[in-house]
Amino acid sequence: LLVSEEPQKILGTILSRVQRISMARLKDEDIINALYRMGIDKEEGKLVAHIANGSYAKALATITTGEESSALFQQFTSLMRLAWSRKVKEMKAWSEGMADLGRERQKDFLQYAQRMIRESFTANLHQAELNYMNAEEQQFTSRFAPFVSERNALDIMNELQEAQIHIEQNVNAKMVFFDLILQLTVLIKNH
Repeated sequence: LLVSEEPQKILGTILSRVQRISMARLKDEDIINALYRMGIDKEEGKLVAHIANGSYAKALATITTGEESSALFQQFTSLMRLAWSRKVKEMKAWSEGMADLGRERQKDFLQYAQRMIRESFTANLHQAELNYMNAEEQQFTSRFAPFVSERNALDIMNELQEAQIHIEQNVNAKMVFFDLILQLTVLIKNH
């Protein structure tokens, strides 16, 4: 069994030896009904189905990783609020707290932060179908999105990506996160 989300990248010699069966994404209604049978109410099911984007496995993962996602969300909101307020002592404490987490957790956070910047930027377009956030993230983004615009979104993403590269290369995490938050203090004010 060969599974691919990008069949156009499979070599022709391999494709000639397989029978192709295309699987369409699940309809949101089907995911909502399946979640309802599991005890998830319809409103939450709608939100999860939208985030899952046709993947039942992703819908289940969204439900089960709520606690971890909530921790990432709290870290992200702390980062952005501290960057806005420019409280250096608290910024240093935040970066030290992030440094105490393991490398994988730090990378997860940086990926999450990049996703939230993307979501904040697209929220400014006022096209709800383009956003994939839970209710808590939507509430924060409704206030935070105006600070992410075409003038700073790319620079913020670049800083987050650079921090992720440095973490992957085992650079001192305290330095990486403190530098990141200092850079964000400038970029957030430049909206």
